[in-house]
Amino acid sequence: MRQPFKTWTIIALLVGLFPLSSHAQSEFGNITGLVSDSSGGVLAAAEVVLTNIATGVKKTTNTTSGGEYNVPVLPGTYQIQITMPGFKRHVRESVVVTAATTVRLDATLEVGGRTDREH
Repeated sequence: MRQPFKTWTIIALLVGLFPLSSHAQSEFGNITGLVSDSSGGVLAAAEVVLTNIATGVKKTTNTTSGGEYNVPVLPGTYQIQITMPGFKRHVRESVVVTAATTVRLDATLEVGGRTDREH
Protein backbone atom coordinates (compact mmCIF):
# COMPACT_ATOMS: atom_id res chain seq x y z
CA MET A 1 0.00 0.00 0.00
CA ARG A 2 2.87 2.39 0.73
CA GLN A 3 4.68 1.67 -2.57
CA PRO A 4 1.99 3.20 -4.90
CA PHE A 5 1.78 6.30 -2.70
CA LYS A 6 5.55 6.74 -2.82
CA THR A 7 5.61 6.28 -6.61
CA TRP A 8 2.83 8.84 -7.18
CA THR A 9 4.52 11.30 -4.84
CA ILE A 10 7.77 11.08 -6.81
CA ILE A 11 5.92 11.49 -10.12
CA ALA A 12 4.03 14.52 -8.80
CA LEU A 13 7.25 16.14 -7.62
CA LEU A 14 9.00 15.56 -10.95
CA VAL A 15 6.08 16.91 -12.97
CA GLY A 16 5.96 19.96 -10.73
CA LEU A 17 9.61 20.77 -11.45
CA PHE A 18 9.30 20.92 -15.24
CA PRO A 19 7.39 24.23 -15.44
CA LEU A 20 9.98 25.89 -13.20
CA SER A 21 12.93 24.83 -15.31
CA SER A 22 11.35 25.79 -18.64
CA HIS A 23 10.32 29.19 -17.28
CA ALA A 24 13.85 29.92 -16.08
CA GLN A 25 15.37 29.03 -19.44
CA SER A 26 13.09 31.31 -21.46
CA GLU A 27 13.35 34.49 -19.38
CA PHE A 28 16.45 35.85 -21.19
CA GLY A 29 17.45 36.39 -24.79
CA ASN A 30 20.98 36.79 -26.17
CA ILE A 31 22.80 39.25 -28.37
CA THR A 32 25.80 37.66 -30.04
CA GLY A 33 28.14 38.52 -32.86
CA LEU A 34 31.54 38.74 -34.45
CA VAL A 35 33.54 41.97 -34.65
CA SER A 36 36.04 42.34 -37.48
CA ASP A 37 37.88 44.99 -39.46
CA SER A 38 37.32 45.82 -43.14
CA SER A 39 39.87 43.20 -44.25
CA GLY A 40 37.98 40.46 -42.37
CA GLY A 41 40.43 40.18 -39.48
CA VAL A 42 38.79 39.59 -36.11
CA LEU A 43 39.11 42.25 -33.43
CA ALA A 44 39.92 40.91 -29.98
CA ALA A 45 39.13 43.04 -26.91
CA ALA A 46 36.72 45.39 -28.68
CA GLU A 47 34.33 46.92 -26.17
CA VAL A 48 30.64 46.09 -26.67
CA VAL A 49 28.08 48.17 -24.73
CA LEU A 50 24.41 47.17 -24.78
CA THR A 51 21.94 49.74 -23.44
CA ASN A 52 18.32 48.86 -22.72
CA ILE A 53 16.44 51.82 -24.21
CA ALA A 54 13.49 51.60 -21.78
CA THR A 55 15.48 51.28 -18.55
CA GLY A 56 18.87 52.81 -19.40
CA VAL A 57 20.59 49.74 -17.93
CA LYS A 58 23.95 49.06 -19.62
CA LYS A 59 25.87 45.81 -19.99
CA THR A 60 29.48 45.93 -21.12
CA THR A 61 31.67 43.12 -22.39
CA ASN A 62 34.75 42.66 -24.55
CA THR A 63 35.17 40.44 -27.57
CA THR A 64 37.12 37.22 -27.19
CA SER A 65 40.44 36.47 -28.90
CA GLY A 66 38.29 35.21 -31.80
CA GLY A 67 36.40 38.52 -32.02
CA GLU A 68 33.17 37.05 -30.65
CA TYR A 69 30.81 38.28 -27.97
CA ASN A 70 27.64 36.92 -26.37
CA VAL A 71 25.53 38.77 -23.82
CA PRO A 72 22.39 37.40 -22.12
CA VAL A 73 19.79 40.17 -21.76
CA LEU A 74 16.22 40.62 -20.65
CA PRO A 75 13.69 41.08 -23.45
CA GLY A 76 13.60 44.66 -24.71
CA THR A 77 14.97 47.12 -27.24
CA TYR A 78 18.69 47.83 -27.15
CA GLN A 79 21.28 50.19 -28.56
CA ILE A 80 24.59 48.43 -29.29
CA GLN A 81 27.88 50.37 -29.41
CA ILE A 82 31.14 48.70 -30.36
CA THR A 83 34.42 50.55 -29.96
CA MET A 84 38.09 49.77 -30.40
CA PRO A 85 41.05 52.18 -30.31
CA GLY A 86 42.04 53.18 -33.85
CA PHE A 87 38.58 52.39 -35.29
CA LYS A 88 35.38 54.33 -35.77
CA ARG A 89 32.59 53.60 -33.33
CA HIS A 90 29.90 51.23 -34.63
CA VAL A 91 26.35 51.93 -33.37
CA ARG A 92 23.20 49.91 -34.01
CA GLU A 93 19.89 51.34 -32.80
CA SER A 94 16.62 49.60 -31.93
CA VAL A 95 17.79 46.00 -31.66
CA VAL A 96 14.77 44.05 -30.39
CA VAL A 97 15.36 40.95 -28.25
CA THR A 98 12.57 38.62 -27.13
CA ALA A 99 12.70 35.86 -24.52
CA ALA A 100 14.48 32.63 -25.50
CA THR A 101 15.86 34.08 -28.76
CA THR A 102 19.33 34.96 -29.99
CA VAL A 103 19.90 38.06 -32.09
CA ARG A 104 23.08 37.94 -34.17
CA LEU A 105 24.76 41.28 -34.73
CA ASP A 106 28.09 41.07 -36.56
CA ALA A 107 29.98 44.33 -37.01
CA THR A 108 32.74 45.52 -39.31
CA LEU A 109 34.66 48.43 -37.82
CA GLU A 110 36.18 51.01 -40.12
CA VAL A 111 39.66 52.35 -39.49
CA GLY A 112 39.53 55.80 -37.92
CA GLY A 113 42.15 58.40 -37.06
CA ARG A 114 41.23 58.19 -33.39
CA THR A 115 39.03 56.18 -31.08
CA ASP A 116 35.44 57.34 -30.89
CA ARG A 117 34.86 56.03 -27.34
CA GLU A 118 34.54 59.53 -25.87
CA HIS A 119 31.49 60.47 -27.99
